[in-house]
Amino acid sequence: MKKMAAILLAATLILSACGGGGSAATTAAPASTESTTAAETTAVEGSGQKTYTSGTYTASAQGNNGPVELSVTFSEDAITEITIGKHGETTGISDAAFEKIPAAIIKNQSLAVDAISGATYTSQAILDAVADCVAQAGGDAEALRAVAVKAEEEEENAVLADADTDVLVIGGGGAGLSAALSASQNGARVILVEKLSALGGNTFRCGGAFNTYDPEGQKDIPMTEALSSAVEKVLAHEDVSEEHAKLKAEVQAQWDEYKASGDTMLFDSPEWHALQSIDAGDYEGDVELVRTFTSNTLDMHRRFHRQSIIPWAVWRLTAMPKCLMPTAMSSPAFMRLVK
Repeated sequence: MKKMAAILLAATLILSACGGGGSAATTAAPASTESTTAAETTAVEGSGQKTYTSGTYTASAQGNNGPVELSVTFSEDAITEITIGKHGETTGISDAAFEKIPAAIIKNQSLAVDAISGATYTSQAILDAVADCVAQAGGDAEALRAVAVKAEEEEENAVLADADTDVLVIGGGGAGLSAALSASQNGARVILVEKLSALGGNTFRCGGAFNTYDPEGQKDIPMTEALSSAVEKVLAHEDVSEEHAKLKAEVQAQWDEYKASGDTMLFDSPEWHALQSIDAGDYEGDVELVRTFTSNTLDMHRRFHRQSIIPWAVWRLTAMPKCLMPTAMSSPAFMRLVK
């Protein structure tokens, strides 16, 4: 049996900073049928004290991608059902929040439920909208936020107890995926462990922005004096390696040709994108790996149906595709570009 080599990778798993959305709209209406949770409750019912005005109430609160609508059904002394309505949250990322948060609220009759890691905004939107419905029903949302939530008993998972592998990668973000792929390509048996329900880490949740040169998408963007100065500054940097010098010479030739042509639209190319990336990485990156990446970005961008150039990008090569863009997957070497 080969000796197991454990690789611990710090793969950051961030969707967004913690925060909540306020109530955007409130009405009393029949429940939606899109996603309904009616779980068992640990609260003691039938005490004879009327806590709510029984009925079904609806509200919405700001999630990650827009308002999250839901309806809550109350008996006179308990929350009995939560139904998720219309929303624009990302499938695969928000699923756990929609499944677990309503169930925990009903089970504990509490709004002190922890947000789901990786879906903070969605979780908070559910909690805020339910709090709105509690208020509509005559309840005390602040009191529910003070109700302790019973800790879930952790089940021992022995799935890897007897596993035999050469390389164990902990964390399925961009770095972890790249490490696992590289080890596998070099003949190792690999096990990849990820705590969330989706692979990719923050590269899976990048929000869709994607950098690439794009002649068609950039054809109407003017070249300014500030942008020209930026090119000249990067080209003036001293050579840090033979590969960097070669890349810089290629970009210099392209820049000279561009200026001689009299073109006034944005200057860009795969080589300039690579040189920019090397500069942004404090010249610590592997030039050949960076060039491999930037030479393939346009093809990857087209696969994901480019939509529009983002106007606030420093160099107008950042675009928003129509679907979620897993940037780490456009090149196995992506997360190795900066050492």
